[in-house]
Amino acid sequence: MRYRFIKLIRKEDETGISGTGEVANGIVLPSGKAVLWWNTQVTSVAIYDSLTNVIDLHGHNGKTDVVDITDPEELLELFGIESKTCLKKSYCKRHNGTETKRTV
Repeated sequence: MRYRFIKLIRKEDETGISGTGEVANGIVLPSGKAVLWWNTQVTSVAIYDSLTNVIDLHGHNGKTDVVDITDPEELLELFGIESKTCLKKSYCKRHNGTETKRTV
């Protein structure tokens, strides 16, 4: 199994806490464990035994979709990388000469 990058898209917020739209991003590890970070007003990071656990806990009875992130540009943005050219450097100085973006 490879790393799987995901986002949670909430269509309806049953609890009124996290809102709708892209509420979280995450990675499913080769072990099957899922790491999720929330894009909500109160941010947090959590580790789950499986993506199934994430869906069971946060799926809101089918009102939240798990969407794979496969677009390279979206993946770069997810990790705060400015562009593909930044991958060739240890940091990006494209923004006013400051070290604002990291590479992986």
